[in-house]
Amino acid sequence: MIIFATLGFDEKFIIRDIFRRGIKDGAKLLVFTSSADSRVEEAFTTLKTTFMSMQLKIEKYTINIEDPFSAISEIRNIILENIKGQSEIVFNLSGGQRILLSYILSVIASERINCEIVMISEDSSFQVSLPSKIFFAKQIDSLSLEIVKMLKEEPLKAGEIIKKLGGEKAVGRTTVWRRLKELMKEGIVEYDNETKRYKLTNMGFALF
Repeated sequence: MIIFATLGFDEKFIIRDIFRRGIKDGAKLLVFTSSADSRVEEAFTTLKTTFMSMQLKIEKYTINIEDPFSAISEIRNIILENIKGQSEIVFNLSGGQRILLSYILSVIASERINCEIVMISEDSSFQVSLPSKIFFAKQIDSLSLEIVKMLKEEPLKAGEIIKKLGGEKAVGRTTVWRRLKELMKEGIVEYDNETKRYKLTNMGFALF
């Protein structure tokens, strides 16, 4: 597991998330900051002290956010170098400068990094966890888009979808199943075993 996190003056968002997940063997925490402020250094020191006795490798990178193109390039290089061979990638974007967060999101989107993005509200009352795919532009064909629009209105069985598309003479059953399978692979559609119907996932609703 590798966790990237943005750090401002408060380290508690990162600590809470890591304890919630648990620390796995070989886990790494890479912290991005945008300031050499003493309060940031104090927060980072608390992070290191908290996890001192645990098998968690911690590194910090201070990014000059005033030079956006160089900053994004530096962030991209750091991220791509460290995610090699990693199957579980998390970005905790709960602290630090908003500009820094936007740079990191731009790298995630442009490189299409498959990861979890975590954000915690400022008052810690709730947490949002999103799959990074929600930031990727989705290019689907017209038939798939028509199926998605149907499922956005209500869950449907495969036969019901075919009927709405004009029947098997208009669109073959195999063609519809193939599109449904592709949409499921992309995390846009899911099959409900209880109702025996296809429906949009939360990500599907957000994307379309």
